[in-house]
Amino acid sequence: MLKSIDKFQYKFAALLILVTIIFAITCFYYYNRSVQEDGSISWVDFRVYYYAGLNLQDGADIYHRSDGFFIYKYSPVFALSMSVLKSLNKSTTSFALVIWYIVLFVCTLVSLYYIKETVFGNGAKKERLGPLDLMPMFFIIRYMVVPSLVKAYVPSEWPPALNVLDWMLVFLVPLYVIGLSFHNSSSVKKRECLVLLIAFSLCARFLVHNIDRGQVNLLIMALLCLFIYYFLHRRDALAGVYLGTAVAIKLTPVLFILYMLARKRFRACISALLTFTALLLIPSLKWGVEKNINMLSRWVMSLRATIPTERLIYKNQSLMSMLSRFFYSESDIAITGLSAHQLSILVSAVYVLFLAGLLYFVFRKKLSRDNENTVYDLAIFLTAMIIISPVGTRTTFIHALLPCALLVKEVFSRKFKDKVLNTALASYAVLIYINTSDVLGHISVKLHEYSLMTWCIILLVGLLLYVKNTRAEEAAGV
Repeated sequence: MLKSIDKFQYKFAALLILVTIIFAITCFYYYNRSVQEDGSISWVDFRVYYYAGLNLQDGADIYHRSDGFFIYKYSPVFALSMSVLKSLNKSTTSFALVIWYIVLFVCTLVSLYYIKETVFGNGAKKERLGPLDLMPMFFIIRYMVVPSLVKAYVPSEWPPALNVLDWMLVFLVPLYVIGLSFHNSSSVKKRECLVLLIAFSLCARFLVHNIDRGQVNLLIMALLCLFIYYFLHRRDALAGVYLGTAVAIKLTPVLFILYMLARKRFRACISALLTFTALLLIPSLKWGVEKNINMLSRWVMSLRATIPTERLIYKNQSLMSMLSRFFYSESDIAITGLSAHQLSILVSAVYVLFLAGLLYFVFRKKLSRDNENTVYDLAIFLTAMIIISPVGTRTTFIHALLPCALLVKEVFSRKFKDKVLNTALASYAVLIYINTSDVLGHISVKLHEYSLMTWCIILLVGLLLYVKNTRAEEAAGV
């Protein structure tokens, strides 16, 4: 991809600077709102990750339900990687939050870069990998693999060589970010930056929510953008590593395995499964096979315990939650009163039909260019992943960034003449921004109960299918 660093992309760099300013202001606001006088932080998602990492040092059960809502529901290896945040001999949660903000910021910039390359790329080229291609791999190895290979939990007690490596990576991060503004292909056009800016604006609300909660979704998004880019460029083994890493943190990206099997991209599929399995098993080297198996089983149990407690919460805008509110007997707006067992059957049936329909419509019509066809397919699956997740809060909607960029690009390509696309995308933008208590007050709660945000994502899936099908028909001369 980056054989040489030969041309600075001023327009894209300006976009990154704008995003940096927005990100910095948002982080400053939520940091001051979250941090308490004693250096601790209020109950946000990041605190759950952070204390899961700390509890590993004490041998405590990281999946213990400490209250009625907040529960650690990610993999043991992710908790192990979060223990790294206790570095530089700083023990306060507030300092760890600053480090975490930096991680999320870099992930956001990486996502924007690879979305740009995916949406405006010149096709699938199997080029020699450069240093910027391999940089994310160094961080995965250092912070997802190495913590399992050393006995100590606290980084200050690790071998000096690892501390040197950490400082080296700290200095490499700004160089890596600056390197994203260099590109050896054609110059970035004004319209391309405008498309990215509009797409970013459509998802800015969800970016703010992720910063507010300190959510891991921005890291997941970066890994999925890397996966999609290298999958398009036929680097299946590398693509599989990024997807497998994302699945090892949060299970919902496993949906892409289904697509890869359908496309017979077995190398990428095997790479993803091997990476996922390796990351789940490698902590056995630190605390033994028996304890690791026990922790994995506790992880599964925590996921199973989460579903019944969160399916009726109005903020949960997943497909499962929508069905639960409409049909479960304990819901205040239920159309009919199904039991928990009957609801499970209904949800399973709808999910199977939804995925089967997704595969049918994705493969029913293909674009003339295979690479372009794959971009739309992956964007459709990425959007579907948002509502297939059992817990679909607003933070998960950040994954709509790539699909929105594709749709905005298509609006410009069709010169604003497609009334269906224009009206539907504008409706999506209006609905996601007005549906907040700051604008609508208690009405927003009612709209959430009736799953307005879920319908917005379904609309986005429909739009992507519509664009792909109409482009296929135009190519075929229909």
